[in-house]
Amino acid sequence: MSQSRLIRQQDLIELAPDQPIPLSVFQKLLEKGWQRATHQLREYRALAAHAYLVIQPDSGMLSPYECIPDDTEGMIVVAFGEHRTVVVGPTLMELEALHPGLGGAAMRILTNALAWDSPPYTPMGAYELACYLYWEGMDDESHLVNDDYDIDEVITKQELFGGMPEWAYEPCVKNIVPSDEFLTLAERYKHSAYAPLMTQLHELSAANRTFVRHAQRWNKKGGMISSLVDDPVAGPQLAALYWTTPSEDPIYRVFDDDYQQNMQGGMTEELGAIRFDLTKQGLTGGLKRLYLLDQFFSVLDRTITMLEDYDEKHQSSLLINVFAK
Repeated sequence: MSQSRLIRQQDLIELAPDQPIPLSVFQKLLEKGWQRATHQLREYRALAAHAYLVIQPDSGMLSPYECIPDDTEGMIVVAFGEHRTVVVGPTLMELEALHPGLGGAAMRILTNALAWDSPPYTPMGAYELACYLYWEGMDDESHLVNDDYDIDEVITKQELFGGMPEWAYEPCVKNIVPSDEFLTLAERYKHSAYAPLMTQLHELSAANRTFVRHAQRWNKKGGMISSLVDDPVAGPQLAALYWTTPSEDPIYRVFDDDYQQNMQGGMTEELGAIRFDLTKQGLTGGLKRLYLLDQFFSVLDRTITMLEDYDEKHQSSLLINVFAK
């Protein structure tokens, strides 16, 4: 991907780096530079994400988002559309069968990459939510048996997660493969159909660590807002990874209950944002952050697309077996 800048050197040659850019000049720069810079951002296959610009409300370029902080001058908003749903159970089970600890490690990599600012739509994210939604922060419902609960109304761990192995949803299961061993295992099992997925998961793990490191530094400087939504539970979801078909997967209930409880059935657009000062350096720095985010999304997009391909192969095999009978 081209590393073009939002504005070019010749656009800014007469501007001082740290001095505020006059609004009239800034608007002209935007007209010349914004589309020129951002049209080269990657078009994702699986993720629905796009970026656009918001300027301080009193500048005449009004923002439709009331939750943007009053002290914000400029902001690149990263908006998310409808998340992609992928079934990962059969694929991760085969990874685990190929090498013990590999399926659990893959689930952790995927969960960490999708945890933008809230429990992600994965079995591990569902388990984290279930602990607080149904079991008062505990690991299961066992402590509720002796309380004033109608046992028939208690949602049990078995109901939600009984159809999957513990390594698929438990965060503290031991004996999983370290992510830095994925390349070694990909070489060991290079004749396996899953070798490309192991390599891709290793790349995703590394990309996520790099992005998190940058994001933490930006947050300390007030340069990045991971979510503009008031309720942190309702963070953006780039993709939803279910163990089985969502309509049949019990963990769908967890996500639905969480949404109903925290959103009261309303709709809140899910956003992330990169904040910058209206100066030459601030504007250029904001775009650099956008490109780093785009690089991470691109790796994640390739991974989700690959998981979709594996899921389609499983579905095709299932149909072949059905017709063979």
